[in-house]
Amino acid sequence: MKIALSCLSVCLVVFLIIYKLFDVLPWRLISIPLVSVVFTWFHIWLALQMCFFPIDYWGWDITGHHQGLGWQGIVPRKADKMAGTACDLMVDRLIYVKEIVERIDATDLYRYLSSTGILRSVQQEVNRRIGNRWFAGVWSSLPGAVKEELLEKSLELSEDSLQSMVAEAKKCLMDKDFFDVRDLIIRCFVDDRRMLSEFFIKIGKKELHFLEFMGAVMGLICGLAQLALYMFLPAHYRGQRDSAYSWLLFPLTGLVIGLFTNWVALQLIFRPVEPHVVRIPCTEQRVKVQGLFLRRQPEVSRVYSSLVSDSILNCSRFVAYLQTTKGWDRILEVFKETINSTVGGMISTPAAIAIKMAGKEGSYERFKNDVAHELRVELSHPHYVEMYERYMDSRLGIRELMAQRLAAMPSKDFERMLHPVFQEDEGTLIILGGILGVAVGCLQVWLFGL
Repeated sequence: MKIALSCLSVCLVVFLIIYKLFDVLPWRLISIPLVSVVFTWFHIWLALQMCFFPIDYWGWDITGHHQGLGWQGIVPRKADKMAGTACDLMVDRLIYVKEIVERIDATDLYRYLSSTGILRSVQQEVNRRIGNRWFAGVWSSLPGAVKEELLEKSLELSEDSLQSMVAEAKKCLMDKDFFDVRDLIIRCFVDDRRMLSEFFIKIGKKELHFLEFMGAVMGLICGLAQLALYMFLPAHYRGQRDSAYSWLLFPLTGLVIGLFTNWVALQLIFRPVEPHVVRIPCTEQRVKVQGLFLRRQPEVSRVYSSLVSDSILNCSRFVAYLQTTKGWDRILEVFKETINSTVGGMISTPAAIAIKMAGKEGSYERFKNDVAHELRVELSHPHYVEMYERYMDSRLGIRELMAQRLAAMPSKDFERMLHPVFQEDEGTLIILGGILGVAVGCLQVWLFGL
């Protein structure tokens, strides 16, 4: 705000001086830098919007393959490539599946499930359902001590069961045939192109605002240069729409502004890559110069890791992805085998034998399958699932690990996080800026009689 007010004050003083010297109508003078500021800000804002929006193709699709008179944001249109770029950074430099999977500890998980009461609540509910379903005439009359004995026995056996299931899940996660983290990341971004656009927007939020701000500042500078050049126009030509000088000056300077302002702003964001110490002319003071995005590396690292861990690399996504692979069938098979073994262990107790003898006629296999089904249903309760996911995300520590490694990454590699977004079709956006600059320059001459 202070910078804007200072610029405005300087402009007013300049306008008054020129008015006194050249006797030119102030509103015409004001229109020159004003239009330049508004146009430069707008065309950079438009270029940024065209990078990310619209998410879906908008316009006249002639070929049926998003080709014709229309536009789709560069990021969503090239989601495969953009997602691949983001994925390469994550998988090759930040996250190693084996390292993450090895953090899963069955003993610690069992301790958590026991301390929170999840295990007891789940097993108690399953015992009640199975007892009422298979032994309706006996279960309700059983003493509480017998039910408690069954519960304690099942809890005792559940630790070994959990060890087996966690071991198998870890095998599946480390097997690329079952779990491909690269495919998971790309699939998340491609299936949700809006998330991909918002991902890059949040990472480069300050840089995008800086581009718009620099557009307005450079527009003011170029507008004042236009004004100075305009004052060289002979007095009797000023205000004439048929002046060849005006028709050359404003479209030509508009072309220059449109072509180079966003290019210059991009250089300020990403160059220099490595920090350089520069001495201020005529002084002994030295300052460190580096691209704005690169100077924010620690801050961006925290934002990036939070976005990735919250949206992609988390327990919920891992499970959802596994459910689409053959690895899930293997996990369910191990789960069923483990439950069968647990049920067999329970049947060896005197109380369980009494219940089995008094139970319904039927297949013993069906009984064990029913127990496994009820356990799956109860363990899948949303409240419990939320607790598992919170625990696992905390245990894996992906957010902290990524933030630490990103912050320590060399600047030349860190730059690749955001720069590819602007490099894609950068030429198209610059040319569009030039065309808009010529159009606005012509409009200046025609509309304001310059």
